[in-house]
Amino acid sequence: MSADKKKNKPAAVQTIRGIVIEKTYARGTKSQHEALYIQTREHEYVLRRINANPFHDDLLHEFKGKEVTATGVLDKNTFLARDIKPCE
Repeated sequence: MSADKKKNKPAAVQTIRGIVIEKTYARGTKSQHEALYIQTREHEYVLRRINANPFHDDLLHEFKGKEVTATGVLDKNTFLARDIKPCE
């Protein structure tokens, strides 16, 4: 079977909880920029909203330093959030 005929499985939607932090992404490269991450107990993922600007998202910046619950899909080390809200 050729590669272009393989069926890609859709990514599983999941919910994670963590603190939104800001730090440098890809330090020392042409891609270096400040990015928001969601830091869980086990891992740290770049945090982006689906269909939002990957370099600056005012809505996500409102959550910086806060604990949130995010629902979306994990793509390697990037969490693409469909929904994000502060924890109570």
